[in-house]
Amino acid sequence: MLLPLLLTTLALRAPSPPDDTPVPMSTTPPASLLGGEVMPVGNAQLLGWAGWPGLGLRYAQGYGEADVGGDLRADYTTGEMEAAGFLRLPLWPAGGGGFAFRVRAGLYAAFGATWGRYAHRDDTGILFSPGVAWSTSAASGTFAVGLDLESASTFHRGGGLWLAPTLSASVEVPLVGGVTAGARLSLARRWDWGGAPGALRSPDDVAELVALIGYRIF
Repeated sequence: MLLPLLLTTLALRAPSPPDDTPVPMSTTPPASLLGGEVMPVGNAQLLGWAGWPGLGLRYAQGYGEADVGGDLRADYTTGEMEAAGFLRLPLWPAGGGGFAFRVRAGLYAAFGATWGRYAHRDDTGILFSPGVAWSTSAASGTFAVGLDLESASTFHRGGGLWLAPTLSASVEVPLVGGVTAGARLSLARRWDWGGAPGALRSPDDVAELVALIGYRIF
């Protein structure tokens, strides 16, 4: 009678076999902080990028009729930085995606890079960048196009202004869980007037190619 009891006790105390089931890869097109669709209420996302000519980070939370957040970005070729609030408002749906108005506003700083053709004078100012974005789902990814009118009013050397219409295109695909990866290409022409940091070499053509990594926080 003791033998069955002993065998039962050993079986209950035996370690369970390890669960080697892989985490399934998501096949749902990811919501994008670069596109034209706002997030559902309560959702929050983080998007980071790095490449040429800089790096950045954006956070936003969905409130149903708007996405609200902020971003921080730096251009290591010109020594410029931006810290701005971010707002995205839906305009209308379009097939499997949508159009949205977006705007960034905040602080601008140039730290006076001195290397070659990228030289900019030091300055501070107020950043304002309105734009529109469109996005659509393609297979398991999200493709987005944006047009932004980036600008800053600067304070040094009697004040100045720079203006840079920017066209961008990006693609993002889901990886594991809430993680996404992708890339963005942007093209811009920038004009600097008055005491703005790049006035000595204005107008200037700017190209950006960065890798993207996103994470849906909740």
